Amino acid sequence: MTRSILVLLVILFVVSACTPSYTADIIDNSLKRLGVVGHFEINRWHHYLMAQDSRLAVVAHSESPAHGALLARAIESSFSRFYADVTVLDAIGGDDLIARAKGHDFLLRATLLFTEPALNLDSEDQGYKNIRILISVVDVNSTKLVDKVLLSSTQSYLSFVSGRFDNLLDAPLNALAEELSGVQ
Repeated sequence: MTRSILVLLVILFVVSACTPSYTADIIDNSLKRLGVVGHFEINRWHHYLMAQDSRLAVVAHSESPAHGALLARAIESSFSRFYADVTVLDAIGGDDLIARAKGHDFLLRATLLFTEPALNLDSEDQGYKNIRILISVVDVNSTKLVDKVLLSSTQSYLSFVSGRFDNLLDAPLNALAEELSGVQ
């Protein structure tokens, strides 16, 4: 009898360890190791590292000026956690020359390649299901492209949750900034 109670307690202990939050954390960590963060796959051309004391300039291009501004602010917010100086520049052309003239070390040139709006019937805010962003990292002193990153939204283990544009980008941009800074 006591043996069966002991077996039952062990089974309850094992089952209770598999709570939804624990399982979700395990899945998130596994996906991050595969390059999938916050419903985004992160593909890098090179694995270039930038010193944390580097001064970064950010420029974002998009068909929609509103999306370009949101993208630039989202990059600035995420990269500011890892770099001393991150500044958004107006996208007017000659970005690398302007960044060099203002004393920046690197230019992050982001291009919104694709978005797919999602109808969000529960809210007045527009949601997004699929986003594809190309971020080019340019050394402004040599004007050489040192890294290229493609962020692509995925249909991962959960159905894609629509949300505000900058909120959707928070997790993958934080992961990218952390990776580029070498902090891990």
